[in-house]
Amino acid sequence: MAKRVLAILLIGLLALSSCVALADIAEDRDAIIREKAKLTTKVERLTEEPVTLTLWADTKNNGAVGTLIEKLDDMEMLKAMEEKTGVRIECITPPVGEDETAFSLMLASGKYPDIIIGFHNYYAYSGDTAIEEGIIVNINDLLDYAPNYKAAMEASEFRTKSVITDEGNIPYIAMPIVADEPGLNVGGPIIRKDLLAKLGMDMPTTYDELHTFLTRCKEELGLKRPMALDSNGASKYDGLTAGFGFHLKNICTTHAFYMEDNKITYAPLTDGYYEYVSTMAQWYSEGLIDPDFASVVTFDDGVAMITSGECAYSTDHSGIVGMYNSVGKTLNPDFEFGIAPIPVRNAGDKVHIGSSSGATCYSAAAISTTCANPELAMRYIDQWFTDEGFMMANYGVEGVTYEMVDGMPTYTDFVMNNPDMDSVAILSAYATPVTWFSEYVGCRDISDATREVTGIWDEQNDSAGVIPGAVTLNSAEKETYGDLYSEISSYVEEMTVRFIMGLEPLENYPTFVEQLRALGAEEAIGAYQSAYDRYLSR
Repeated sequence: MAKRVLAILLIGLLALSSCVALADIAEDRDAIIREKAKLTTKVERLTEEPVTLTLWADTKNNGAVGTLIEKLDDMEMLKAMEEKTGVRIECITPPVGEDETAFSLMLASGKYPDIIIGFHNYYAYSGDTAIEEGIIVNINDLLDYAPNYKAAMEASEFRTKSVITDEGNIPYIAMPIVADEPGLNVGGPIIRKDLLAKLGMDMPTTYDELHTFLTRCKEELGLKRPMALDSNGASKYDGLTAGFGFHLKNICTTHAFYMEDNKITYAPLTDGYYEYVSTMAQWYSEGLIDPDFASVVTFDDGVAMITSGECAYSTDHSGIVGMYNSVGKTLNPDFEFGIAPIPVRNAGDKVHIGSSSGATCYSAAAISTTCANPELAMRYIDQWFTDEGFMMANYGVEGVTYEMVDGMPTYTDFVMNNPDMDSVAILSAYATPVTWFSEYVGCRDISDATREVTGIWDEQNDSAGVIPGAVTLNSAEKETYGDLYSEISSYVEEMTVRFIMGLEPLENYPTFVEQLRALGAEEAIGAYQSAYDRYLSR
């Protein structure tokens, strides 16, 4: 009880002390990075004798493993950190596709690795429950061993609010975005700019203009798969659905809920969803959508389709565009995908569904209760929050993945213009993988395409409808959601594809909605509404 009161008092103190800091830290991202590049705080030697800590992490979103590196242990930043600290990290990685089973078996065994990356993605209940059940430690108890991490989390009220639960615990080490940047949109529409020029067209900004572009690609250029869709009928990063006012598919979330006027909403129950599937069904019947979109499942399938020369429009992460262009140019030297605006109903419309709502502070890792030396684990994690650790995690190896230019770290051509591998995969081998415990620069400077994002997607999108990542379900809510959402999601994916491909008449949409309600969609919405209401009152 005393610890909980102390944590709540800490929230109040930090809120008072950091209101100015929040404005300061958001003012100039580049200035913060320049300051960190001076390496004022450095990595410390933690032990004279070599010590090994075990770390569990999945590799399903890490494009480096199996290509640039054999296993996570081979990451250059881990080797460099081991040399400086004396602490070796032994990575435990489940086979791709077996991560959930492996996590469940690990919990059942009662023997956990010292550090668990992405614990919250797999654990069925809340972080508070994991602490109560004796699975992970309360980071509150270890903050004195991590002055750099503590300083990073005290840098803004937003960060403090993000890491402390409603019960006053800190279950997870966070991965805050540098400068608490608002409205980071890392993914969205991409378009063949060379085909636009060939057709003498301006960049399409509305659904009608996009329809015209795709039609001309089919009829005048002979493209057989003008537009890509995700295999479940959605579009990655909500690139095609945001203009209809809803969130359905975003790698940054595991659900299809979003906000309207502070109320949690579920897309398939809305008029926007019906308008989306109706539009896509029409385009599919006209031959404007890849006829085999439901079969494009793996990463390699997607690359082959996008670079085939038959596709003119898709949605994806901005960091992968350079790799698409490198592959496509081997067949066509004019091949060029670039960033396109999010299509909207009417020119000039703003959208409210993006990659994040305001700043983002991801939950990165937990320290397990079976860790023999949790203090050392926390001190090791703390090294990644030094200036030197920040540079290693975000930029990799000087002279290989980055150079210093006028006091600013700048990625090399090896990262930005590599014909064999996309930028994100390269950085996952030399710097941080997709999720790590460090401050994160947000993949904004890794390619020409990612630099375009600020002036296109961010200008359009205020992300006001996205549920903040710090909204957390308690155990009862997580049980309700867990019991219901898997079946709901599977049903929605199946029916979205059927509606678009014409296998299910759109006249059956009311029946579809009735079935969603019968499956418990409103109860699942209610779980997130309760969690969001608590978040607002923290």
